[in-house]
Amino acid sequence: MKGLLSFHGLFLFLALSGFIGPSPAFADDSQFLVFNIIGGVGLILGLFLFLKGFADLRKKRLMEDTPTSLIRSMAPGEVVVIGKAHDWLPLTGPFSQKACVYFEYTVEEQRTRRVGTGKDEHTETYWAVIQQGDTSETPFYVDDGTGLALVKPAKAEKVLVGEYELTPGFFSDVPPHIDQFLKTRGVDCHGLFGFSRPLRFSERAFLVGQDLYILGVCQASPTPGNAPDGAAKDICLSQGQHGEVFMVSAKSQKSLESSLGWAAFFLIFFGIVLIGGAVYFLVITNQVGRY
Repeated sequence: MKGLLSFHGLFLFLALSGFIGPSPAFADDSQFLVFNIIGGVGLILGLFLFLKGFADLRKKRLMEDTPTSLIRSMAPGEVVVIGKAHDWLPLTGPFSQKACVYFEYTVEEQRTRRVGTGKDEHTETYWAVIQQGDTSETPFYVDDGTGLALVKPAKAEKVLVGEYELTPGFFSDVPPHIDQFLKTRGVDCHGLFGFSRPLRFSERAFLVGQDLYILGVCQASPTPGNAPDGAAKDICLSQGQHGEVFMVSAKSQKSLESSLGWAAFFLIFFGIVLIGGAVYFLVITNQVGRY
């Protein structure tokens, strides 16, 4: 990795120093500059994919190396907890009306716009996000059968499965509970002459009783005054002070590790290919016409 970065640094130094520069094959300096910008963008994108792949690989190894802890004997530090979302002060999904411990929602409106120029100009339809939100600041409890642990989902990477989606027709009424929920957030579901606006509602959630995989940091935290029976005292699961990996997932550990492994492989592979291609492109660009 250090050798790769050193090579890129040397190449950049040579380019900036004039050892690699415009050649007679280019009509002018602007053409030469465009080709170098294209190569540079490819190089940066390749490095991004390469580093993202290694980050995913590191996360996968962390999941493999961190043993599952029982809540009743959980010690401070990085832990894995597997349990069910507990119905302590459950929330209600704003669209699905299902009991949950966390939800996120999006409201989109169907709109049109003109794209293209000249003979190719035409109208296209697209969905524009007009409202979205989540309950990341609302803590909940997870139950693994030995006890309950408080989870503070703010800053967590959330992996949800399943999605509730509703797209009422132009002449269909928006369900009253959705209409009321959005009015409290400044969104009117009705347009001209009282007809429903072309809206789409989507919601994802951690449902009460759903199995959850949590990788995070067990650390000190005051116990809520109305904590349920069996709750661990004065600790919580959250992100650590040093930005440690914090994940709350409705997918199993096995499924997550498999997804991360494949993602890391492809990101690193295509990152290396793009880096190699960009470096080759830059070298050829700066060598054309020398002979």
